[in-house]
Amino acid sequence: MKNNTHNFSAGPAIIPADVLEEVKNEFLNFNKIGSSIIEISHRDKIFVDIAEKAAASARRLLNVPDEYKIIFLQGGATLQFSMIPMNFATKLVPSYADIGSWSSKAMKEATKICEVKVCTSAKINNYTSIKDISDWSIASDSAYVHYCKNETIQGIRINSDPNFDVPSFVDMSSCIFSENLDISKYDFIYACAQKNFGAAGITLIIIKDDLLEKSNPALPNMLNYKSHFEQSSMLNTPNTFGWYLAGKIFDWYERLGGISEMEKLSIQKSSLLYNIIDSSDFYLNPVNPKQRSRCNVVFTIADEKLEKKFVDEADSEGLKYLKGHRSVGGMRASIYNAMKLSSVEALASFMEEFEKKYG
Repeated sequence: MKNNTHNFSAGPAIIPADVLEEVKNEFLNFNKIGSSIIEISHRDKIFVDIAEKAAASARRLLNVPDEYKIIFLQGGATLQFSMIPMNFATKLVPSYADIGSWSSKAMKEATKICEVKVCTSAKINNYTSIKDISDWSIASDSAYVHYCKNETIQGIRINSDPNFDVPSFVDMSSCIFSENLDISKYDFIYACAQKNFGAAGITLIIIKDDLLEKSNPALPNMLNYKSHFEQSSMLNTPNTFGWYLAGKIFDWYERLGGISEMEKLSIQKSSLLYNIIDSSDFYLNPVNPKQRSRCNVVFTIADEKLEKKFVDEADSEGLKYLKGHRSVGGMRASIYNAMKLSSVEALASFMEEFEKKYG
């Protein structure tokens, strides 16, 4: 919490105050070298050490097996919507799960590059319930299966790990580092930084070795995953500040107890809000309770006319950025890892008082 505000932004999102203080203290003169971290070469040993340490921290936090590579790419996760089919859908047709806005956008981008098969769709129920993974219709000759694990706009998530006979490609931009994962169940994971590990402009890739070798060699280097790995994610000048900041947040996670602790807090924070919604006829959440997001709690008010009043009054109380995505309306509380329990408690208290006042 800064200046008595609580930041529920969906992204770019809240960054731990402790980390911001560290960055502020180091910004003008990093490690007494007489320069800022953003003023030195990415080839300098000082930055190379920072980059290697960040990659090692991510591997340790997520318990990434040795047979996987970690790559830091420039840009956001949306770039992967194109790079993935360009690299891995050169011969076979991929399968896409249409289970929310981001899964759908990835699928639409892929159709510009290759033919696509839809293995499941939740569009018919407005993305409020998703078929179990075991019921998806995946052709045995699919190039891969793609989906977004946590859909930030609809507030819905996939709970189980994939168990496909073809490679799994999963967007974890909004939920990575918030829950324990069995990385060995996945072939390709990607996540942009601005939800759970820093500032916009950098994306983490976790890719299985044998898949990396299948990257399309005919592509320009900047679009080829293997080329990025072979140059230690420094094919050209990377986002040095984003990489540095990610490493700081990885250190913060480890100080707090790692991913297991983040998962416990995520469950605690989301449950606090869902309990208020479920015990009320005033607030509504349309998502299958077993598939609700722990990172993005969406809700509406039975009397729709009160929703603008809710957002405005919440804002005046320092509860910021609660307006739902423009495509679905309502309200959305994004409670990523840096969001303190006390901020969620403040929102819960406001929700109860608002219902008493207008219910």
